[in-house]
Amino acid sequence: MIAIDLVIDRLGTGGDGVARLPEGGSCYVAQALPGELVRATPAGRRGEGQAAVLEAVLRPAFRRRLRRLRPAALGDAGAG
Repeated sequence: MIAIDLVIDRLGTGGDGVARLPEGGSCYVAQALPGELVRATPAGRRGEGQAAVLEAVLRPAFRRRLRRLRPAALGDAGAG
């Protein structure tokens, strides 16, 4: 299958990122956050939509960037 680039609009009830497919319908991507631009490979039907496997986060959401920055920002205060 060919990977596609998607913008995650929201989280679904199961916690997966939900994006709109170009041809319409929903695509569910595990480990993706709202606002992210991701590259995902379609993996089959899921309910009335499509499941996909996350290949890469092309533009991370603020929450993901904040998580990366936080330990460095805390310095020694975050240790122990």
